Parts: sequence; structure tokens; C-alpha cells
Amino acid sequence: MRRLLVVLTALLLGMLLSPAASLYAQEGPTPTLLPPPAGGGVVTVSTLVVRIGPDQSWGPLGALAYNTEVFPVGRNFNGTWVAIEWTGEREIGWIAAGLVSWDPSLDLLALPELEAPPLLTPTPAVGTATPTVEPSSTPAPTDEPSPTATDAPEPTEAAATTAPEPTATPTPTATQEAIVVPPEAEEPPASTQEPPAVTLPPEAGLWAGVGLLFLAILAYAVRFVAGRRERSRYADGFVLEACPVCQIGMLELDEVSRQTLGLVSTRRSVRCDTCRSVMRQIRPGTWRYNMDALFNPALADEYSGRQFSDKALLTLAEDAHANYEPEIPQEEAAAFPSPEEVIAELEARFEAETRAQQEAEHQEMDDTSAADEVEEDSTEKQEAPPVMEEPSEE
Repeated sequence: MRRLLVVLTALLLGMLLSPAASLYAQEGPTPTLLPPPAGGGVVTVSTLVVRIGPDQSWGPLGALAYNTEVFPVGRNFNGTWVAIEWTGEREIGWIAAGLVSWDPSLDLLALPELEAPPLLTPTPAVGTATPTVEPSSTPAPTDEPSPTATDAPEPTEAAATTAPEPTATPTPTATQEAIVVPPEAEEPPASTQEPPAVTLPPEAGLWAGVGLLFLAILAYAVRFVAGRRERSRYADGFVLEACPVCQIGMLELDEVSRQTLGLVSTRRSVRCDTCRSVMRQIRPGTWRYNMDALFNPALADEYSGRQFSDKALLTLAEDAHANYEPEIPQEEAAAFPSPEEVIAELEARFEAETRAQQEAEHQEMDDTSAADEVEEDSTEKQEAPPVMEEPSEE
């Protein structure tokens, strides 16, 4: 019955969830992610934005769809952004490395580190970033020292801010050139794309209500059958007749059945008519046995308070009779008559009953005889002719 309930529940849940699953499959991306190619990766989100530089503040160049293969050509300083080949005005585009499933044998930190595009200044999220001037590691020889630094890249229309002129100490052999360093890239979020919201069709609520009603009816039927079956568990008697503790008393089963909305619940307890041992049913077929330590201290010390099934009670009774001899208390032993006393009492009781029966028979016979005599007297009086008196002669 339990297996049938589990199977029906699974089928019902499958029916309820199938409309939502089909709708999600229509709106969301393909659930199967292709394996990454050798030396590259595949996009794991529905839309991956390709940007001009390695940061979310850079403008977008385009987007890549789910499962699109990409091959890196460089990285930023910490490998959180990866450069890929891009067609258009820009030959290089930047994507967040955390949104791509890469080839396990590919080490992104082994890629060459690329600088941000020098001709564009990224627009920070808040405020305006001040470019940092750093001296170049490669000196450029000149004929005479120059007190001011010169910008290496040519200005374009995209350069919105002018780099400040650094103050450098002139040297006789080298001129320091200023390099605009963009702000450091931030770690991209694990996923910027949220799965589409699942909207259930109107029929799903109706099916859910019908399913819950069906489950309630099924659960009621299961409990109804189980309650009726449990009430007749010990219809032929309890599994034990004699008490395994004192081994002289008899066990008495006490059952109390109650009905609530047709569901039957049965509580049981078993007591010995000699000792104070008690078994209480904690669930169908399982008992907690509290044994009287006064009659059998060894058995009570070993098994009292433990739980036993019906089969385990039979094993306990065999073990108790074989290995645990009861110790009947003196006051209890004095209350039990000896076999000779029992026989004498039975004989006296039999003689008394026989004597009483004989006296009753004699009394009945005497009553019958007296009744017969009375009846004969009345009959004789009725049959006797009346006596006629002769007239006297005068």
C-alpha cells in the first residue's frame, strides 16, 4: 500500500510540473551545454556582452549567444577579463572570464597580458577618474633633455580628457613619457543573466487542487484500511500466554479502540496477573517491556525498558525460561499454597459439593412424598360416598 501511494504521488507531481517544465524549456536557453573546444571555451549565459576594455565601465561592442565558442588571445592583469578576436572597428573585444566554460587544460594566466585600449578613456561609474602618470621603463635617447613629458598616443575624438603634464627631472640621456593607466578591473559577477520567470498556465491551479484532493482521499483510504487491520491483529490471542518474568503468571491483553471520522486507533497494554510486569504498545507490533525486578532481577536488569517486536517476545520467553530463573519473594511465596494443600482443598470442596447435592436430593424427595400424600388424601375424600342417616322410629 505504501509503494502504491509513493508511485501515485510521483505520477501526480509529474503531471503538475510538466506544463511548467515545457514552458521553461520554451523560454529559457538550451539546457545542454556543449563541451568547450580545445584551447577555448563556450558561453554559459544567454547573452554575453563584449566590451571595448576589461571592465564593465567600457562600452559594449556586441554580444555572444549561449553555447558560442570563443578563443582567448590575451588577458588583463589578474585574468578576470579575457581578450578575444572581434570583427569591426576594433580587432579585440573583452569578455568576463567567469561567464565562459573553458577547456580544463587551458591556463588563462598563461595568456599574454594586454593593456587596455590606449585611445579610449573608460567612463567610471561614479565621478571622473584621474589618470596616473608612471615613468616608462624603456628610456628613449635624445640629444638634449626635455623638461616636460610627451604623450605617446595621438589624440583622437574618443579622448575626452587630457592627461596632465607630469613633472619630470631632466636627464642628459632620457626623456620620460606619460602613460595613461585605466582603473583596475573589478571581479565580474558570477552570472549577470537571470533565468526567465516561469509563468504557470491557468489550468495548473485546477490540476493542483484536484491533485491535492486526490492525495487526501488516498491518504484517508490508506489509514482507514490500516486501522481496521490493526484492530484485528490479536484476534486469535496474544503472542505469549505465560509471563516470561515470573514464569508462573498469565498475561492479560487490554485493548481500547477509538474512532475519529471513521479512522480506528487502537491502544494496547499487557499485564501479568501475578507480578507487576507491564508491556505497552508504542506502535503496531512493537512493545516497551517494563519488568518487575522483584521477581526476576537478572532478567529485568538485562531487558527492562527495551523495545520488542512480536517475534522478539517469543525469543525473549525462550531465553528467560532457559537462562533466567525467577526469584519469588518470601511474602509472595507464602501466599502460594503447596500442592498438598491444593489437593486437600479440592477434595474438601468436592465433598462439600457432593454432600450439598445429596441433601438437596433428599429434601426434594421428602417434598415430593409429602405432596403425594396430600394429593391422595384429597382424592379419597372426593371418591368416598356421603353417609346417609337412617330416620329414627318414634
